[in-house]
Amino acid sequence: MNDTHATSWEEWGQVDPMWAIVTDPTKQSNRWDFDEFFTSGRQNIDALWTNMARFGLPGQRANGLDFGCGVGRLTRALGGHLDHVLGLDIAPSMIALARDYNAEFDNLTFAVHEGTDLAGYADDSFDAVCCLLVLQHLPSEEGIRRYVQEFVRVLAPGGVLILQLPDYVPPKPPVVGIRQRLRPRTRIANALHALGVSPKYLYDHMNWRPEMTMRALPPTEVASIVEAGSAHIAWTSEPLIDPTGVRNLTYLITC
Repeated sequence: MNDTHATSWEEWGQVDPMWAIVTDPTKQSNRWDFDEFFTSGRQNIDALWTNMARFGLPGQRANGLDFGCGVGRLTRALGGHLDHVLGLDIAPSMIALARDYNAEFDNLTFAVHEGTDLAGYADDSFDAVCCLLVLQHLPSEEGIRRYVQEFVRVLAPGGVLILQLPDYVPPKPPVVGIRQRLRPRTRIANALHALGVSPKYLYDHMNWRPEMTMRALPPTEVASIVEAGSAHIAWTSEPLIDPTGVRNLTYLITC
């Protein structure tokens, strides 16, 4: 994780955390309803869990990892299926909210993640690892590959890795027109941000946004990484194309 990436997600946690996690275009500017947001996480995980049962996964249900947990939307849902779930996120603002929003669930733990791997966790540590809508935002493809390797390493025999990754991200449209090229409002907002003006103020009043990068990894690369770690892909979803044209795949991986 580079400093810019970590700072951007810390700021997303301050200005619009739920939308940054699930970017529904109708929910931007803090329009996610709390219960609806967490219900969406439960529905996602419950559907995947039903699918996993067809493969007898996971073999054990003691410990889970939700990597890039944000405010704990999926961590809470996973806690309904596992004895204990650890949620990790690089943004302290997100972790603070996750602890607050999920204080009533005593089988969930949240911690700030530092570093570029999972070196603090032993091989075979988790019966389930979940990483949805996260790795696509890393600052490099190499970072994505490294974390897929790490997820496989910490996955217990008979465990399941629930992984989502785009396999296609459309190129940015060309900039057209002098105003778009100059972007005076954006330049002013960025200058104010550099001077220390509150991200929340800039987000609410000047249409400023923290950075949110988007990257893809071909399924052949995912399979190669997984197989190198003595694991295999049990199931791959049909492609799901979001409103921006990003094409997503979800994998169930076991070893």
